[in-house]
Amino acid sequence: MEISISTGSGFWNPIVWLIALLIALLITYAIRSLGRKDYKRGKEQIKPFLSGNAEEDVEKLHTKGDNLYWGFRQSLAGYYKLMQKIHSGDLRDYVVWFVVILVILSFVVFGVM
Repeated sequence: MEISISTGSGFWNPIVWLIALLIALLITYAIRSLGRKDYKRGKEQIKPFLSGNAEEDVEKLHTKGDNLYWGFRQSLAGYYKLMQKIHSGDLRDYVVWFVVILVILSFVVFGVM
């Protein structure tokens, strides 16, 4: 009994796909088994190499969002102030705005009936 699903662009046989997946997993396992045997988790070898320098505190390495978007916030400060006045933080207000804009767009797209 052959299980095939005929589509407009060929057929799909689940048995063939399962065999292909099994072969791909076997190839992946074979490549992984060729890896280094002396690797140990949790030791010094998992730390990043920083040209001999000691690793700094993780908090110091992160770029803060305030620093990253400083130029955008400065150039669009007037827009952000206006948006902060408009937005109340209440989810129901946002849902009302979404419904109103959806109705307006549906009138524009489908026309007034």
